[in-house]
Amino acid sequence: MTTSLAILLYFFVVTTLADITITSRSQWGATPPKVSPTHISGPVPWVIIHHSEGNTNCSGKPCKEIVRNIQHYHMYENYWADIGYNFMVAPTGEVFEGRGWGVVGAHAPRYNSKSVGICLIGSFQNQSPTEAQLAATQELIASGVNQDKIRTLYKLIGHRQVRATDCPGDKLYSIIEQWPHYTSKVE
Repeated sequence: MTTSLAILLYFFVVTTLADITITSRSQWGATPPKVSPTHISGPVPWVIIHHSEGNTNCSGKPCKEIVRNIQHYHMYENYWADIGYNFMVAPTGEVFEGRGWGVVGAHAPRYNSKSVGICLIGSFQNQSPTEAQLAATQELIASGVNQDKIRTLYKLIGHRQVRATDCPGDKLYSIIEQWPHYTSKVE
């Protein structure tokens, strides 16, 4: 299959499947933010991919418990107003609302007000995310484009491109480098 055909097929499949179910903050038991969120008007030009480190399979716990633990860490260890990410994607393919669409995150300084931060739950330095996780992430991005929350010509990057970190891990980073809209150039 040629590269252009693969990209066209990807675009068709992902935009067709873009009606994704997102577990809301109330469904996963989010703590209310410490301060009112700052909203973003219009679609954002950047999508930034992260990994959470640590647990990669929810260890028999419901994934929403892991999401609550991430929020607790961000709010009470990092002293942020809320969970830093806009969305989190579990190994099961479940998508969890963090700050949500159109809200400034706390995941990538200088990019928080112009991006959607998507965190894949797990550590992907030496292992890859599940296929369900990757597919759900792509569907979430397509849904954001379809809802005019993400620009059609958005740029996709890994967290390491805007901050000194190994996030989103070598294995996940090598995967997103192959996705449409990935760019090695950051502003």
